[in-house]
Amino acid sequence: MDWKFTPLQVLSGEITYSIYEYREALNQEIRNTLAEFDLTESTLRVYCDLMYIMFYWFAVNGSPQDLKKFYEVHLTDDFAFKETLTNMAFILETKKENEGIVDMLRAVLMRMATTKLEEGASLGEARKFVEAGIGIYFNSGA
Repeated sequence: MDWKFTPLQVLSGEITYSIYEYREALNQEIRNTLAEFDLTESTLRVYCDLMYIMFYWFAVNGSPQDLKKFYEVHLTDDFAFKETLTNMAFILETKKENEGIVDMLRAVLMRMATTKLEEGASLGEARKFVEAGIGIYFNSGA
């Protein structure tokens, strides 16, 4: 993904770039990458969501091993991409190849929290705001 601005510009507030804009751009990038495959709209949406989870995981410094466990637990055995998404080599290569995408997401998340803190919210309130904004809800556990 190519932006005309940097994660630092987003983090500093110089550029306004929302989590929704980020997700839209990420979804388009994934769709372009997978265009040659004959995937249903439903499958594409799920794959986009799972890649967003992966990039979020990396943005908050989650371990690749825990991500693998998360996917092993939460993806059904008949899910088309389970083997790929639980393959450690794929996870590590995806992390390496997408550092810029992860850095941008990290900047967006930090900007969301910083904005709330600047408005006078507590750290806990800012965390809840970010969690609500990312659209991913994790149970405790893997």
